[in-house]
Amino acid sequence: MEELGPHVIAEFHGWHITSTVMMNTLLTAFVTLVSYLSTRRLQAVPGRLQNVLEAVVEVLEGLVEENMGEKGKEYFPFIGTLFLYILLSNWMGAIPGLHSPTSDINVTAALAVIVLLASHVYGLSKKGLAHFKHYLEPMPIFLPLNLMEEVTKPLSLAFRLFGNVTGEHIVVAVLGLIVPLLVPVPMSLFGLFTGLIQALVFTMLAMVYITQATEEE
Repeated sequence: MEELGPHVIAEFHGWHITSTVMMNTLLTAFVTLVSYLSTRRLQAVPGRLQNVLEAVVEVLEGLVEENMGEKGKEYFPFIGTLFLYILLSNWMGAIPGLHSPTSDINVTAALAVIVLLASHVYGLSKKGLAHFKHYLEPMPIFLPLNLMEEVTKPLSLAFRLFGNVTGEHIVVAVLGLIVPLLVPVPMSLFGLFTGLIQALVFTMLAMVYITQATEEE
């Protein structure tokens, strides 16, 4: 059970290298390798790996456009990257010896802050300083409540993803101790499904926040 959370695996000049950092490094290396292998020989007739990746991109583009409209194409690189990172991070927990970076509250909090900042950046780019007008609506007296709501957005995003991913790992660990021969395979398959759902939920909420920040009056 202690291995479910991040732990220090090395130290370099006073800097602690945790298991979460190592998992993110492995994830980055994996994505880089797959991207290189799929694009090193772009031909008229693409290979299987390239076909698979193009299909994934098309599905993600369709999801973004369905929820954000035509303007979703502008935000697709950010939304698509966010979804793939969370999905692959969640799925890493199903590999023996590895754990999900998203089971670290520091990672989910960082993702939530990035989404919040991105919504403000996109909002300012579309509406300028008028983007902050909604904090005074419907009346200026609601400013404290609107600011409190703004703080709860990243908190809810961070703790929802962290709680669901960590809770799933705890359940799998406990059941694996009770019935080790029956649980691991079906629960790992179920974990792949729930990992996909959690990535979708987080990404959908990110699209909602960006849409709210960029929509016209």
